Amino acid sequence: MRINKLPDDEEFLKYTSIPLTGKPKEYKEYHQIKQFLEDKKNKAAGLAAVQIGSHIRLFGVKIAGIPGFRSRVMMFANPQYLFESESLEYGHESCLSEPGITAHIERSKHITVSYYDGDWTHRSTNLMGFNARVFQHEMDHLNGILLSDIKEK
Repeated sequence: MRINKLPDDEEFLKYTSIPLTGKPKEYKEYHQIKQFLEDKKNKAAGLAAVQIGSHIRLFGVKIAGIPGFRSRVMMFANPQYLFESESLEYGHESCLSEPGITAHIERSKHITVSYYDGDWTHRSTNLMGFNARVFQHEMDHLNGILLSDIKEK
């Protein structure tokens, strides 16, 4: 699986992704993202479909749990924000599509989101801290926003 990267794939990465129209599990990208994030040798915390060549509104996040316990991969199809806290925090971020770039980015500490799971069941969840940060980073990908775009502000 090829990861789209700057500078060669900048135009592709800046395109706004389109909604899925059926069960996410029926899309090959669902399985590619899930498998990539479940592979222990990959240290990425999230991956969006646009990063692997598809403009669909789909991404996965390694949800960090209680320290000492294994993280799990959570897949988000057609995600939307329901709530973004006014309480913000800065954190360091990097991106597979922008090798060598890190940025200190301000994001909401707590978010509530809606999404479809792999079986096309509509769900919502609350995310906090690092999990919220990764979700927001991947959501930016779906909207054609890169880390370097935010860093330049």
